[in-house]
Amino acid sequence: MRFEYGGRVADLEEAIPIERAVLELLPESHPKRPLKLGDLASSLRTRFGLGGRMEDLDESITLERNAPVLQPEGHPAHSVLLADLAVAFRRALSTV
Repeated sequence: MRFEYGGRVADLEEAIPIERAVLELLPESHPKRPLKLGDLASSLRTRFGLGGRMEDLDESITLERNAPVLQPEGHPAHSVLLADLAVAFRRALSTV
């Protein structure tokens, strides 16, 4: 993502609706859906870190709870998705 290299918040703001649109197009059974849920969750978590909007963090956690469920346990990405969920929970705890 360009935001990660250039740090332009506008890039992040532009990416989030695009990531939402991708998810609308992917069927629930699509093999890339869990990773795309994780991408959107990561963007929302980043935006939360920049602006502190709690709804971004809440949505990130919701998405990251769903992503591992859609990925088989033996899949290499399953553990990454679980780790991302843990990061979101740690971020939530640090805001309390």
